[in-house]
Amino acid sequence: MEADLSTVKAGTHTITLRTDLPRSIQTIQVEPSTVTVELEELQTKEFEVQVTTKGTPKEGYKAGAPVLRPTNRVHVTLPASEMDRVDHVGGSISIDGADKTLKDKSVKLIAYDGSGQEIPGAEVDPAVLEVEVPITNPFKQVPIQLKLIGQLPAGLSVANLTPSAEQATIYGPQAELDKIDFIETDLNLSEVTKSGKVDIALSKSDAVTEVSPAAITVDVQVVLTQTRTIQGLPITVKGLGNGLKMQITKPANGQADITFKGAPAVLDKLQPGDVSVEADLSGRGPGTYTIPLNVNSPRFVDQSGGNTSIEVEITNIGTEPTPTPGASTTDEAASGGMTEPEGGESTGTDTAGAGGTEGGIADAKPVPGADAERHAVVGAIADGRRLGSIGGYELHFVGNMNWE
Repeated sequence: MEADLSTVKAGTHTITLRTDLPRSIQTIQVEPSTVTVELEELQTKEFEVQVTTKGTPKEGYKAGAPVLRPTNRVHVTLPASEMDRVDHVGGSISIDGADKTLKDKSVKLIAYDGSGQEIPGAEVDPAVLEVEVPITNPFKQVPIQLKLIGQLPAGLSVANLTPSAEQATIYGPQAELDKIDFIETDLNLSEVTKSGKVDIALSKSDAVTEVSPAAITVDVQVVLTQTRTIQGLPITVKGLGNGLKMQITKPANGQADITFKGAPAVLDKLQPGDVSVEADLSGRGPGTYTIPLNVNSPRFVDQSGGNTSIEVEITNIGTEPTPTPGASTTDEAASGGMTEPEGGESTGTDTAGAGGTEGGIADAKPVPGADAERHAVVGAIADGRRLGSIGGYELHFVGNMNWE
């Protein structure tokens, strides 16, 4: 039995059934003799393919987005009334335990509705695509920090360090990479005797599976050491407890003179503002203490001399500090323990914030610890005449004077 639909268009039609029997068989009656059919036009629409991965790759590895070949778009053919049911066309591929990129894998494509159910009768063209899934170790770029250890031979200083790379790429589990902000590698200066290049392997933690580059070359430039002294550096005091006050009793001017060593070109650029001098009074109550100084200087510059500590007196607020013994009778105490310059500034010595006058009497400065009712004799004598203090200010003789 057959119904010929070759000439029928879309719509509802009654079609007479035809028999095709051997000649020896005579057809007497066909029941039913007709059938009613409803024909609907087919519709074709293009969709982008969505391939999902199943499972997880090997620990520490990461799966990238699947790549489809030769195209990521296909055509779906369905009756026009059903085409709106198509939500997407997709397939799936297993990446469970994978530790390398999956290539040349075939994925069967299926048309799905909005509930994720397969739509029966949907024709997908092409029905199969090749897929590649990148499997990689997660990576991160971080800066390389050189940690200088050891000491150069006496008389040498670092003028410059130039690494062949300033960043490295590290590979490993993402959770571990998130904890790493930089790679630190050691440069042993005790092994450097002259300018040249040093090869250094980049270290890594056990959680990092790979570092690229594995090693760097550092161009080390060394020169003969020079020194430079900066005078009058301010001292920052921290850690003083509540209800307490302090006074620096030595050096009397409350400032530090520090000698630095380093490469000449580096020292030439050194400014007082590049240096900080700190003293930590944490945990100390009223009393007199010798406090070590912490001198912070730029890279390749080290302290080689000068003040290494200060003496401080800590008292309760409202209590006068104990006068320095002999402050009113000795020349040095009255002048604040400062040495007068003789004939100008010495080579390699700077005075932070220095000032003064040309000959005669220098600027008047408050006598440390003096008040309006206390006057100390200043030990500056010229032509048999003695200078003193006036109203709590000391007078410094710094040149020849005409007493006529």
